[in-house]
Amino acid sequence: MSEMVERVAEAAYAKCMANSANLLPLPPDLEVLVNEPPWSELAEQFKLHWREIARASIEAMREPTTEMAMAHPMLPCRDVWRLMIDEALK
Repeated sequence: MSEMVERVAEAAYAKCMANSANLLPLPPDLEVLVNEPPWSELAEQFKLHWREIARASIEAMREPTTEMAMAHPMLPCRDVWRLMIDEALK
């Protein structure tokens, strides 16, 4: 697991818990999270869930948008971007 996956998982968890009242109803297996323990105290099974969400989020960013690629058209940003995302997912 990469540092980036962990960082995104923790951030997604924190954001979701901060807005948990707006996200109800949660799936039954996640209802216990409404009393949001801090990430450091979260059960490993729930951390795994958030890491899967983080990986999916990072994977969705693998292909840069046209706007991103055109920001500096002379640079090979598409290849660099893909390499950076691939590294984050290791």
